[in-house]
Amino acid sequence: MLDQIHLLAAVTVLGVLEQAYFLLQVIYARRVFGISPPKISGPPEFERIFRAQVNSSEYFPIFLALLWQAGLFFHQGLAAALGLLYLYARYCYFMGYRASSSKSSLCAKCSIPGSSIMPDAETTMLQNKENFRKTGHIKANSSQPELPSELPCVPLPPAALPSAQALNVGSCQFSKAHT
Repeated sequence: MLDQIHLLAAVTVLGVLEQAYFLLQVIYARRVFGISPPKISGPPEFERIFRAQVNSSEYFPIFLALLWQAGLFFHQGLAAALGLLYLYARYCYFMGYRASSSKSSLCAKCSIPGSSIMPDAETTMLQNKENFRKTGHIKANSSQPELPSELPCVPLPPAALPSAQALNVGSCQFSKAHT
C-alpha cells in the first residue's frame, strides 16, 4: 500500500511547504509595510501579496482532494505529475501577482494556456475597491463599505410578515391586519 502513495505524499508535502512559503511572504510584507493583524488592507503591494496567498490557500484543499482521489483511483504517477504542474503554476501565479496584478495571468512566464481567469477577477476586485475608496463608500484603511446611519423603511407585503400582529425593525414598524 505504501508503494502506491509515496508520490502523492511527496507532492502533498511540497504543497504544504509552498503554502508555508506564501504565508511567510505575507508575514514579511506585514513587517515591511507596518500592517499588523487582523488588518488586511494597506498599500497595493501588500494587498497583492495577501490576496495571492489567500487565493492559493482557498484552492489548496480542493487540490489535495483531487490529487489524492486521482492518485488512488486512477494513476499515482499521472496524478503526481499533474500535481507538480499545479504547484509550479501556483508559484508562478503568486510571483506574478506579487509583482503586479496585470502581469499575473497565471504565469505569463510559464505560458500556460487558459490561465488568465482567476487573476482577471482579482484585478477587477482590486480596481473596484479603489473606485469605492475614491467615491467615499469605503473609508481609507478599511475593507468594509460605509453604511448610511439610517436605512429607509421599505413596505413589506402582508404575507412576508410573521404570524405576530406587528414587527418592529429599527425605526420601521410593520403591522399585519387580521384575516
